[in-house]
Amino acid sequence: FPSHDTAFQKYPEQVVLAYNYVAFGTPTDGEGGQLLFPNPVFGADPSRLGFITFQLEPDGRVYRFPEAFIDNVVKPQNLGDDISSFAVSSLRAAKMSVIVPQQENIFFYGPPTTFPRVSFWKILDPTNWEVLLREGTFQDKIVLIGPTADSLQDFVATPFSETIPGIELHANAIATLMEDRAIAEGIPAAPMRGLVVLLGTLTAGILLNRLIKRPLLIIS
Repeated sequence: FPSHDTAFQKYPEQVVLAYNYVAFGTPTDGEGGQLLFPNPVFGADPSRLGFITFQLEPDGRVYRFPEAFIDNVVKPQNLGDDISSFAVSSLRAAKMSVIVPQQENIFFYGPPTTFPRVSFWKILDPTNWEVLLREGTFQDKIVLIGPTADSLQDFVATPFSETIPGIELHANAIATLMEDRAIAEGIPAAPMRGLVVLLGTLTAGILLNRLIKRPLLIIS
């Protein structure tokens, strides 16, 4: 199994490293943030970086691609314009065509472990590594490396689960773009969504009121 410097030198266009947004300050003193990039020791090509911070919705879950966070938080602070999400950068590195999503929702394929996992210890063990290569475990695949252990606390909430590893969230995002399954907002405008909910609630209330006023008939 090659070391990180050997792998980057041998496959500079096939490796994508992650970077994220780190917030600081308080509402009282002023809030801000900065982009946190990979350690320079990796010598990563700037064009092979992928942004990994997702926008949390009011219910604390993730629904949308990182492009939502880029447009709503990063760009207003003038932290960068040419920013690609980890999903987009990964597909480009795999030489696959990709259309950058316009704040659309991720298609979630299922609960945790929906995507195959390989334990890191199997890769580090020379014997197991040779078996994985012979079986073609990684052949023609996009391989994501990230923590899944409970002790590392890298979890987010999604429509399917309260605790899904962050790396599996990226797997869902990549698969969504690969298969062009991004989910668009049915009613993009928030005020219109509120109006629809209000009308639906009123309609349900009227129908329920009429049903309650009807006499009951029991046949025994």
